Amino acid sequence: MSKKATNKKSRGSFDGRGSGNFRILGLQLQDIIKAFFGGNAAIAVVVIALICFFLAREAYQFFPDYRAELEVYRKSGQEFVGFIDDEASKHQEIKSLAFQAYGYEIYHRTKQHEQILEVYNELRNRSKTAAKGVLELRQRAFDKGDSIAAELDPKIKEAAEAEYKAHNTRAEKVISEYLAEFTRDDLSTASLSTIPKEDFELVKKSVSESMTSKNKEDAEFILETKMLRDAASEAAAKALEPFYAGVMEISAARNELDKMIKELRPHALKTKQFAVAYESAEARKEALAEGSENATSEERRARLEIESKRVLTTPPNYEERNQILYDSIEAHSAAADSMLTQTRSGVAKLDASMLKSQDAIDRVAIIQKKSKKLSDEINKTENALRVWNHKEPYSGWKTFFGFFFGQKWVTNSTWQDFYGLAPLFSGSLIIAVIAIVISVPFSIGAAIYVNQIATQFEKTAIKPILEFIGAIPSIVLGLFGILVLGDFLQKVSAIEWLANLLPGFPIESRLNMLNAGLLLAFMAVPTIFTLAEDALNNVPRAHSEASLALGATKMQTVLKVVFPAAISGILAAVLLGFGRVIGETMVVLLVAGNRISVPDFTAGLGVITQPAHTMTGIIAQEMGEVGEGTLHWRALFMVGLILFLISLSLNWAAQSVIRKFSRHH
Repeated sequence: MSKKATNKKSRGSFDGRGSGNFRILGLQLQDIIKAFFGGNAAIAVVVIALICFFLAREAYQFFPDYRAELEVYRKSGQEFVGFIDDEASKHQEIKSLAFQAYGYEIYHRTKQHEQILEVYNELRNRSKTAAKGVLELRQRAFDKGDSIAAELDPKIKEAAEAEYKAHNTRAEKVISEYLAEFTRDDLSTASLSTIPKEDFELVKKSVSESMTSKNKEDAEFILETKMLRDAASEAAAKALEPFYAGVMEISAARNELDKMIKELRPHALKTKQFAVAYESAEARKEALAEGSENATSEERRARLEIESKRVLTTPPNYEERNQILYDSIEAHSAAADSMLTQTRSGVAKLDASMLKSQDAIDRVAIIQKKSKKLSDEINKTENALRVWNHKEPYSGWKTFFGFFFGQKWVTNSTWQDFYGLAPLFSGSLIIAVIAIVISVPFSIGAAIYVNQIATQFEKTAIKPILEFIGAIPSIVLGLFGILVLGDFLQKVSAIEWLANLLPGFPIESRLNMLNAGLLLAFMAVPTIFTLAEDALNNVPRAHSEASLALGATKMQTVLKVVFPAAISGILAAVLLGFGRVIGETMVVLLVAGNRISVPDFTAGLGVITQPAHTMTGIIAQEMGEVGEGTLHWRALFMVGLILFLISLSLNWAAQSVIRKFSRHH
């Protein structure tokens, strides 16, 4: 065979020693691989573009529609009444805090007895669960002995009583065994674990007696405790009469303003109904005309024609209907001044020196701060009412800023829906920051240790375990947060020295941003660790060898040579970890608390113990309940678009960091 023929044959075959001569449809293997990966990259770009297009298509009409709805909100006079509503809500905060302070003080003065009763009720409920089966059998025996058949046949009654006695003995045994193993540390609330040991034993004994007694009455110890509680409560109420008088004066301060709101609110709502009916009149008339043409009977045709004539075809007389609002400005001024005067008088009677409860004292301090700001709120409302004009168009900029900086997210309201991103964005941001602050030191520290210091055995043990965390379903972590971590945090926060040391302690709700942040930190560790460890791997070995050759220690080499050289990849890992946690849905939906309000930043670091809602959580919670194409639907897609842009921005920032530091190193 000639050399030429041999070369021709080799170009059309694959001999296993390389891929250069292997062809499919005229393409070499390397061309196929290049096309495959290049095609996947192109598909990824197309998919991202389609996601952006889909989100933008559903969201773009949100601002025009929202602006049109807010135009009606203004024309109908609802905005006018809304100003007064907001003013009243500020006073409501003071009123609620006053009642809370009084309640906390009463509880503090009866705490010794209240805690005993709380422990008693908890132990009864737990004992019922532990002995559920035998208690049900005992109840059936009791019902059998109390039946008509038992009254007619003594033998049935005698057998039922014997059965009841046997089951009651078993119940007593089960409950006694359960209570014998139950300790004060097993109580659901950490504060209850401070109950004296002797009282705790008496409570357990009382539970056993009451649950195995046929008359089902409370034991003597519990009856005595209730009497002491009532006596202590009566004495506390008498001692706090001046304080309670202040609370009631604050409560009554808003009577005139509430009366005004009660009159104006239905009037504005009726005007809105007229406006909505007018705006939909043309579409309704067309639908009725079409129905009339297609009617199968004269009776139905006549009815549809009558309905068509009743459709409102003239716009509401906004000038006439809103005149009652303009005329109420002076009456509002008088009612607001009266509210302010009575509130200040009531607050002056809230003497903190009378109180023993720290919770009550703290609330009085907050009341005093809020009452000073109430005057500013009243002046702000007064000015807003005097310049209000139902004819003024609702600007696009105000709609835009109202969405991005609005503090209300109210849906399915009979009054008015509001879509404000601030409470959702602030919740997402705080939770993500908590997660990053906690996860970054652990993740990067672990990456440095595994990559630079650990033995081969430690590497093979630690790395798979950390990466396995990413395989845990988020729903499982969410349930762990509800059932375990939330209760643990609440119990720990109730420890006296910790409560005095850390802001936000004791934690009032076990579902809060701290709980969610801790779980997301746990979820972020695999992402940050893996990317940071890869970045450390990419540092040329010559760098560390040169450092060691110059006499630097291993730790000096790691911190001053290897770590700075890998800083671009590590920063990118942190940014990508941040994007990972801010886009998490299930965990925050389950454990963040889902309170739609801007967190109270006046609490300082204690803000992290407050409940909150998130952008991802609101989409998951409400998307299944809205109609396609509605304003609410578009609002959720707008939130999704913003979330998507945030994630893209974080990824772009990560890539920019990598490119920037790559040029320097």
